Amino acid sequence: MTRMKVLGMLMVGLALVACGDDGEEGNPGSSGTSSSSGTGGDGGNGGTDGTGGNGGETGGDLDDKQLGDLTDEEAQATCDAVAASAADITKEDACELAGLIAAATPDSGLDCETAKEQCINEPEEPAEEELCTAQDFAGCTATVAEFKACTDSQFAMIKALTCESDLESLELPPECDVVNEKCPELFGPDTGGEEP
Repeated sequence: MTRMKVLGMLMVGLALVACGDDGEEGNPGSSGTSSSSGTGGDGGNGGTDGTGGNGGETGGDLDDKQLGDLTDEEAQATCDAVAASAADITKEDACELAGLIAAATPDSGLDCETAKEQCINEPEEPAEEELCTAQDFAGCTATVAEFKACTDSQFAMIKALTCESDLESLELPPECDVVNEKCPELFGPDTGGEEP
């Protein structure tokens, strides 16, 4: 697994957090969304994550559905549920990742701590309104449950990063193996298929 593949996976995780905050004007990652707060993922709070208006299917009902078969409404509900799981990712967590990426980019000229501080000191801006659509998951045969298990593990990885972390040693979490196999394009079109 290449470093770029893992970085692509981590950035997907952060992008999904932003997608789930499409109605929020505050700090992405520091406050929850209106979706369900269930973090168990596999059917505990199935009926409470905002999918009641799409023909009667609820969040739990979507767990066995393939991502490529989701409607636009179901895709957004899936992203909202993922974003709710990521609500405890802080700005500092995200900025540590940004610092690591900057330090690993030769042209940046910044070390991790400097880039992290610059990121933290940047004023908060309202999150851009981005919606998840069925097209985002087109052709993906992984299930919603598999995708949520993968993103939960991504968020745990992001929270564990510090400026002392070694990006070269990062590997795709085991929970993402099945999603990577079925939908490598989710982790970046430029790095798909680069399995060890």
